[in-house]
This record gives sequence, C-alpha cells and structure tokens, in this order.
Amino acid sequence: MWPPASDDDFAAFYRVEAELLVRFLLGLGACVPDALDATGRAFAEVLAQWPQLTDPRSYLRRIAVNELAARPDGDAPPFRECWAAELIEQACQQEGTRQLLAALRTLPRQQREVLAWHRDGYSTSDIAELLGLSIGAVQASLRAATETLRQLGMSEIDWL
Repeated sequence: MWPPASDDDFAAFYRVEAELLVRFLLGLGACVPDALDATGRAFAEVLAQWPQLTDPRSYLRRIAVNELAARPDGDAPPFRECWAAELIEQACQQEGTRQLLAALRTLPRQQREVLAWHRDGYSTSDIAELLGLSIGAVQASLRAATETLRQLGMSEIDWL
C-alpha cells in the first residue's frame, strides 16, 4: 500500500500505477482512448484526495471504473495525457493484444471486472469487498471468465 504523505509520493505513485491502471481498464473492455480518459480523470481525483487516502490504489481503480461507466458520449473534453499512452497504444497494435481485448469484450461485465481486479493482484476476498459480491460469486466469475478465454484460445500468459 502507498501511505500518502507528499507530492513526491504522489509522483512515485503515478509512475508506478498509470500503466497498470490503463491495462486494468483495458481488461474491463475499455478502448484505449476511453481508458486513457478515465485514467487521467481518476488520477486528478486521487490527487485532490491524496492527503486523506489510506488505500489510494483501490480508490484509484474504483474512480476509474466509475468514470468509464458514467462517460457521457462526447460531452467531456478528452483527458488523454498519460505518460503510458504511447506504450499502451503500441501494445494495442499487436495482433495478439487486439485478439485478447476482443475476447475480453465478449465476457459479461462482472466477469471482466472480477478478472481485471484479480489480474491486478487483488485477492478474492478483496474483490468481493470492493465490488459488493460474495466470495463465491467472485470465484464463479473468475472460473467462468477463465474458461471462456481458454475456449477462445487465450492462455493466461496472453492476458494483460
């Protein structure tokens, strides 16, 4: 966890988490521009709340997921300036990554969310708490998502 204390701590947090957050959002099925917009907006919110946060990593992801869900089509100006943008866009041009993102988009939203949190290092119980699900529902979603991706020819090593 990141114990927030200073602007330097926030800068370090940003350097570590920006690319991870974009990958997390892509795992939820977001397109690159939307993932970058949500990332920028989420980091702006985290910065505003920085001194009070005890778990900024989880808070960052919750804010970003909410940004994706509440995205007004065309109303908000893009907030796509993220240092990881070029890296992510290059990765998304690779055929294997495009196939993976297409496969992830076939999963139901809950399965994508659970899988994204899991791949981001959160435990089953953490995911259950963060998403308001039972541990059994999280486990079932992980199994179903994994099975669907395997049936679509995606091995775990291919996943974001």
